[in-house]
Amino acid sequence: MRSYLVKVHCCGTRWIVHVPALDRWTLVTEKSSIKRIARQMISTLTGAEPGSFELDLLEGRALSTVDEFAADPGALRRWDSAPTTAPSR
Repeated sequence: MRSYLVKVHCCGTRWIVHVPALDRWTLVTEKSSIKRIARQMISTLTGAEPGSFELDLLEGRALSTVDEFAADPGALRRWDSAPTTAPSR
């Protein structure tokens, strides 16, 4: 079974969830949602079923701001779990 490394950084009252293999990251507000959001991100980006891969969580460093993590906007891309939809006509 495939395994994805997920680096988790504390950022004030939020958590940065980073999947290096996909060069994507996102923010979560509740520690209890880290695994669920990581699975959702990986599943959405790869097309794999959420139960078809393992997560290898790694504690990262504490950060004071998101900008400290993503200072170079070209290096990492932020993933938004809320799909954008076009307005209906």
